[in-house]
Amino acid sequence: MDKKKVKFIPIGFYEYDDIIEKALKNYGFEVNRFTPKGKYTPVQKLLNYFTKGKLLDTKTRRREEQYLLEDDTQYDYVLAINAVQLHADILKKYKEQQPNAKFILYLWDYVDRIENFEENREFFDEIYSFDKNDIEKYGFKPLTNFYTDVHLYNGEKKSILLSMSGLLHSGRIEIWDKIISDNKIKIDRCYLYMLGFKIMDFVKMLLPGTGRWMKPKYIKVNPIPLDKMAIVMKKSKVTLDVQFGIQAGLSFRVFDSMAAQTKLITTNTYVRDYDFYKYGNILVIDKDNPYVPKSFLVDDFKPIPKEIMDNYSVDAWVRKIFEDK
Repeated sequence: MDKKKVKFIPIGFYEYDDIIEKALKNYGFEVNRFTPKGKYTPVQKLLNYFTKGKLLDTKTRRREEQYLLEDDTQYDYVLAINAVQLHADILKKYKEQQPNAKFILYLWDYVDRIENFEENREFFDEIYSFDKNDIEKYGFKPLTNFYTDVHLYNGEKKSILLSMSGLLHSGRIEIWDKIISDNKIKIDRCYLYMLGFKIMDFVKMLLPGTGRWMKPKYIKVNPIPLDKMAIVMKKSKVTLDVQFGIQAGLSFRVFDSMAAQTKLITTNTYVRDYDFYKYGNILVIDKDNPYVPKSFLVDDFKPIPKEIMDNYSVDAWVRKIFEDK
C-alpha cells in the first residue's frame, strides 16, 4: 500500500521543522517539506529594510511559485504552521492544483499576531489552535503544543537553581530580578539568556543604571539552539515562564519543562486546566506581584505518570491531527 503524501509548510522556527517532519514520517507519511522563508545574507536583509520589506517578499513569492506551483505531485494533505509567510493568491492557485488534498493549518501564535490570517483562512479545510480565546471566537479545533524528545530528562544533575530563556519582552527581566532578589538567590546559580529584538534593547546595555541583567552576558543577538536550551533546562531545578501578551494557551516551554522534570514558575493561569498541574511542580504567580516562596525553589520535582506525559509528545500531536482522517 502506497504511503499517503503530505506537503509540510513550516515557518523555519528553530529545529521544530525537523522535529515535526520526523514525527510525520514516524506516523507513516511520505513528506515533502517547503519552508517559505529562505536564508538571506546580511546585505540582503539590509536592502530589505530600505525597501520596506519588498526585497524579501519578492524572493518569498518566487520560492512559493517554485516549490508549490511548480510541484506537480498530488498530495493527500497540506499541513501548514501559521501560514504567515504564504501569499493568498498563490495559496489559492495551489489549492486549485491540489483538488484532493485536505489543507490543514496549525496556529501556534494567537490570531492577532498573524497579520495575513484573514486573507489565508478560507483556503484551509481545518484549523487547529492552542489558544483558548481563538478557539472560542473562531471555532478552531483545540490542540495543545508539545514537548520535544531532546528535553526528556535522563538523570542530569540539577546544578542550576533558576533559569530563563526567550525573547526580551513582557517585563520578563523585572520579574526575574524580583524573584532572585526576594529569595536572595546567588547569581552563579542562575542562567539567563534573553534574545533582544529591538534596537533599544542593545542601546540600554550601553547606558549606566539599566540594571545588573541588561548586559551582553545575558542579552543576545542570536537565539540559543534548541539542543543547548534543552541541556540547560534539564540541569535546572526551576525555570521561569512569562506569558506573552494576551496569549490564552501554553507555550512549548511549559511542556518542555515537565519533560525535563524541571519545576515551573509561570504567569500563565491557563496551566491550571491541565492534568499535569495537580502534581505540584508548577507555581502560578501574579505578574504584577511575583511572589515565590522559598519552599518551591527547594522542594524536588514530583514525577508525572508516563501516560500523561506521552499525551503531550510530538508523536501524539501528529496523531491527534490525522487519526480520524
